Amino acid sequence: GAGGGVAVERRSNLQFELSAVPAGLIVHCDGPTLCTRGRRTVFVPLEEEGSQVSCACSNGAAPCTGKVAATEIVLEALAAPSPTAQAVESLLSKPLWNRQVALLTDMARPTSSQLQADEQVGWRLVEDYGLLAFEAVAARPKKRGDGWVVRRTPVPADVMLQTETLERADRTLLSLAEMVMGERLPARAWVLEHLAGHPRVFDLSSQRGGARALAVQMAPMRVRWTRSGARLTATCEIGPKSMTPDELCELDTNQEHPDVLLQVDRRRNALFATPMEPATRDMVRALRHLDGALPEEALQGLLESREALEKAAPVELAGGLEGPKRAPDLRWGVRLTASDGGKLHVELRVQVFAGGAWLTPGVGVGTLYGELPEGGLFHVPRKLKGEIKAAQGWAGRLALEPPDGEYGDYGWTMEDPEASLDALAVIQEAQEADGLQVEWRSAPKRVTRHAGTKDLKLRVGPQRDWFGVEGGVEFEGVVVPFTRLAQAVLEGRSFVEADDGALVRLEAALRAQLEALTATATVRKKQVELSPFAGQALAELADAGAEVDGAQQWIELLQKVLFF
Repeated sequence: GAGGGVAVERRSNLQFELSAVPAGLIVHCDGPTLCTRGRRTVFVPLEEEGSQVSCACSNGAAPCTGKVAATEIVLEALAAPSPTAQAVESLLSKPLWNRQVALLTDMARPTSSQLQADEQVGWRLVEDYGLLAFEAVAARPKKRGDGWVVRRTPVPADVMLQTETLERADRTLLSLAEMVMGERLPARAWVLEHLAGHPRVFDLSSQRGGARALAVQMAPMRVRWTRSGARLTATCEIGPKSMTPDELCELDTNQEHPDVLLQVDRRRNALFATPMEPATRDMVRALRHLDGALPEEALQGLLESREALEKAAPVELAGGLEGPKRAPDLRWGVRLTASDGGKLHVELRVQVFAGGAWLTPGVGVGTLYGELPEGGLFHVPRKLKGEIKAAQGWAGRLALEPPDGEYGDYGWTMEDPEASLDALAVIQEAQEADGLQVEWRSAPKRVTRHAGTKDLKLRVGPQRDWFGVEGGVEFEGVVVPFTRLAQAVLEGRSFVEADDGALVRLEAALRAQLEALTATATVRKKQVELSPFAGQALAELADAGAEVDGAQQWIELLQKVLFF
């Protein structure tokens, strides 16, 4: 029968089935025996000092002396000169059984303490509790023809390790085999990586003309996307095979190996090993949930996610999906956020092509995609190193400290209001001169030119014992009330906010003159109250070019006070 078994029926309706196993011979007996009705299993182990017989009953009957009788019937059927024995002898003389008996005879010999001169370490693929594993074996080339002769009795790993001519991969695996699964190595990605390209890996489930070596190949899965009508279809490719995500999930579930998927291709004498990381399995399950297809509208999102997806499995795109290639056309910009206390946060960003997203320089995916006016997509490969170099140049031009290291987020926060104004002024200049794009995430701010003494316009009106001063700075449509100027000077600030929200920087000379003028001032809601003794500072302002209306009245009053 197939698989090394033969059935023989006696005239007494007893049926015997013989099966060769590595350690001996199993004989099944069906029909009434001297002990009971049912199936008896007889195991005849082959040992150096003769044969022993044991018996187990598959129908649950308790062990009894009937086992001996059943065993005697089986052995008698094999040895007695009867039609049954002749039939057994005839069947055992066939080539299949000749090989089985020869192998059993070979296994009955004592195991060599070391590999023979013509033997080498090999690995056979076995099934262990439903999972595939690899077991070390001794193998030698056939004397005639191709193929190998594999010693069926396993040679202990510690015995093989005593061989001086072991290859590095074999020595590594044998050392591990002593500690794992009773000298069997489970199918794991790290085991297959050592066996990849190994010349002596065998699949002994079917051997004709000697054991054939399997070529172990690491075959990472790749996902190929093609356009099918208005849909994008995913195919999982492993080695020479293509399958749907549903088929791959089914195969992976049936094997239940933790981190690898195995496919034996006996036509090619190959074993394909596919690493299955958790991310890979998650992606395959997601594709299965989507029925392995996406609408065509999802193409750009798929392409932009390609690098992230390739962390799970390589992605291959059918011709034409990416569209034509375009060169980068960089545009630079900043994102600004103003906050309380005069703080300013600056982010430098780059746009790789017109209409594209604003990105952190040198960070992110290597290829970007855009839509063509006539439909379809184009792709732009980024030059990340070039972006970093250009970004460092922009940081220098904007008086911003380059980030530590090659990569950075290119973001700066100015805590000091004066530093914020300086940065904002430089950014505005670059916006006007170099086309730097500016995006505000808060209410936008604008820095004007410096305000000088000639921009100051004051109106002085006498009261009972003090003077009220109104007016302020006016230039190019910018108006800053004098009350606001005085308050800023009293607080020690060099800038002040105009009515339209623009930030006005005061020249140093104007600040010094206003400090002298407001030394004894009282700032009210609509005007600033000055004592008559501030007249000298007011006169100096007028001499420096400020427009002061009513200064003569101030001088006359001051003279009366001084010469009363």
